[in-house]
Amino acid sequence: MVTVGEYQPEEIRNLKNEYDWLLTDELPSIFKQLKELIQICLRKFKIKNASAGDGMEHENIVQGNNFLLSLPNSDAVKGLINITGDSVIKAELRFKFPKISNNPIGTFIFEQCPWKLHQLQDVSNHLKMAHEAISEREVCGGVSQGNHIIQLMGKVMASLSNAKNALIVPHKHDLSQLITSNIQVLNPPTPEELVISFHVNCDKVVLCVYVLNSLTQGNTNQRHQQQDNSSIGYTFQHHGRWFEVVNKVEIICAVPWVKDMIVWINSAQQLCQQMKDKIEIFHSILPIEVLQQSS
Repeated sequence: MVTVGEYQPEEIRNLKNEYDWLLTDELPSIFKQLKELIQICLRKFKIKNASAGDGMEHENIVQGNNFLLSLPNSDAVKGLINITGDSVIKAELRFKFPKISNNPIGTFIFEQCPWKLHQLQDVSNHLKMAHEAISEREVCGGVSQGNHIIQLMGKVMASLSNAKNALIVPHKHDLSQLITSNIQVLNPPTPEELVISFHVNCDKVVLCVYVLNSLTQGNTNQRHQQQDNSSIGYTFQHHGRWFEVVNKVEIICAVPWVKDMIVWINSAQQLCQQMKDKIEIFHSILPIEVLQQSS
């Protein structure tokens, strides 16, 4: 590995010029690319646009995606959902589980009371934090110290990583809370023995349907030891009553723009890492007094 002592003064000057160019020319270009990638992602969510010219805030809502729901060789679950921004804003669902009812059960989700996909809300929040960090640095202007840029790249990468993790780590729902959510969002509410939820898993939105059996309070200690609410046989208490999961159905909807978003986030992370690595290489070569001249 080449050490500082092996460089001639002219080589040090040339390296310093390259370092200055990195901070004054390449860095603004990287900032621009990062903001563009993040803005592409943020456009997929509901955002408020205050620049319409009339002084009022307007909802700028992207076109939603409609998905048909069905199970192969089964009519237990059928429906249509619309995913827009960070929510399921519309849905028409039909369930047919003889254990609950001899007749199909129908329910709707309306735009006035959407089903919030909290993972997508988290993605939006983390992306906004990354965008704000870059924008604040740009407002400061001028040539920045390399150490500050390294810290900034680390901060932006952390926000991007949190955004991606929100997509790839499914959110676990508490079934007792889901019963309450179903009552608030579904119109008309489904029976207590039929509970649904939506969550995100990578580039997919998953509809989970739980069929419950109402129990007496006998052997409650044994039931309480069952902790995995994703499996059949899980028992829980809701408003003083005990329920057991006797069936679970999942329907997966691949959402193309969420898959694209993961690619865009990965590209932004790579840009940050490349800039961080370049600056660290110069810091490992150039003397501290030379680096200070570029601050």
